[in-house]
Amino acid sequence: YQRLAALHEEQGRFADAEAALEQYLALSPPDIATTRRLAEMYLKRGDFIKAEAALRQTVALGGGDKKLFTQLGDVIT
Repeated sequence: YQRLAALHEEQGRFADAEAALEQYLALSPPDIATTRRLAEMYLKRGDFIKAEAALRQTVALGGGDKKLFTQLGDVIT
C-alpha cells in the first residue's frame, strides 16, 4: 500500500494515494510516518477535518517536530 500510495501521489492522484494509505492503516498498527503522510495528503486536498485528526494521531504516536505542530496549529485556526 505504501508503494501504491507513492505511485498515485507522483501521478497527482491524491484521492487514490489517500485511499491506499487509509487501507494500509486499517490493516496495520498506525505509525508516525504513515499517519503524517496521510495528514499531508488531506492538507493537499483541503480536507482540514481529516488532516487535523491525522496530525493529532501523529502527535499521540510520539511524532512532534516543529513543522508538525505548525501544521496542526494552522489547521486548528
